[in-house]
Amino acid sequence: MMKLAPMEQAAFEALEYNLLRKDMKAVQLFYQYYMGMPTQRVENKIEGNLNQVQVEVLKPNVELLEAATN
Repeated sequence: MMKLAPMEQAAFEALEYNLLRKDMKAVQLFYQYYMGMPTQRVENKIEGNLNQVQVEVLKPNVELLEAATN
């Protein structure tokens, strides 16, 4: 930021110059920063077969738990 700060005025002048020339890239850049980017919709598609998922339920060994607490 500190290295770019001296060029700030020149950058604004260049942007203003190109905006006055109605350069579409400058107009687009200006509005992206001024108004923000429009909300983009992202769709996720998850493919797969749930029948392939294997769930293993582990039950604690009660005898070992009782021995550890005694």
